[in-house]
Amino acid sequence: MKVNYTIHDIAKELRIAPSTVSRALKDHPRISEKTRKEIQQFAKKVNYKQNALASALRSGKSGFIGVCLPSINRNFFANLTKGIEEVANKRGNSIIITQSNESFELEKKNIDTLIRAGVDGILISVSKGAPDNSFYKEIFSQGTPIFFLDRTINDSGINQTGIDDFSGAYLATQHLISQGYKKIVHFAGTNNVAILYKERLRGYTQAMGEAGLKEDVIFSNLQLQDGKDHMIELLNRPERPDAVFSASDYAALGAMSVLKENGIKIGKEFGLFGFANEPFTEFVDPPLSTVDQKAKNIGEHAMSSLLTYLDSPNDYIFGKTILTPEIIIRSSSIRKKILL
Repeated sequence: MKVNYTIHDIAKELRIAPSTVSRALKDHPRISEKTRKEIQQFAKKVNYKQNALASALRSGKSGFIGVCLPSINRNFFANLTKGIEEVANKRGNSIIITQSNESFELEKKNIDTLIRAGVDGILISVSKGAPDNSFYKEIFSQGTPIFFLDRTINDSGINQTGIDDFSGAYLATQHLISQGYKKIVHFAGTNNVAILYKERLRGYTQAMGEAGLKEDVIFSNLQLQDGKDHMIELLNRPERPDAVFSASDYAALGAMSVLKENGIKIGKEFGLFGFANEPFTEFVDPPLSTVDQKAKNIGEHAMSSLLTYLDSPNDYIFGKTILTPEIIIRSSSIRKKILL
């Protein structure tokens, strides 16, 4: 028996037209049930495998979607990927994942590799090193659809899906204020990535301004060590703050470790509120208040949007989709009893 059967081989064996075989394998309604069953059973018998490259050349689509992420070892990006993959699988697409490790140069290289691999489109959460939106606009103009999810660049002009970071930060800061904290410091990130940090800073600023409280912002990369270093600096100030709202759970965790080393009661003497709802936030002592970014929902919506565009690009309306985050209040920020 022949090893690698083609549509033409099957047609020759069954003495029918290759076009009939092709349609039957795709369950075309104009092919009778009897003929479809005969062809499909024979194809299964000879272990027929569709030539993906040939199919892609005929349809103009490969069925592959590129995904560019800053990292794949964070819970947020893992859940983001889960949402992307679930939608892709339901639609018969596959994803190719790359990571930039926060390097814009590596990100550009990854995108070039994905384009050369023939992906139909790209979903990207940009690296912190991305300077502006010109590179992404150029990619789109050259014929590869590129959609942002989670992280984007200011005024990108490209379709994007994220959460309402402003609302999450505003409500987190407002909660700290409601608990009686007055000297609240914000651990902020770099501002070239619009959705990731700028809106969180704006939410903090508005809540503080409405309460008539003085803003106090420290910028950094928001890693664990940054949180430790910031907290050491804060405890050495003549007038010590009484709370921190961090744009990252990791920096908040670093701050927590320094507070505990200095015997400061978290939630009573000092309030802590993070952002991202990383898995560890529920299990540290005390549990850390945080903002759940609904990563899986972002991934699902972004992939659905890209596939909708690919199905009908001329009818697609570009824009922003902003999902609502969830505020999770735990012991690290509770001074007063919360009445339910």
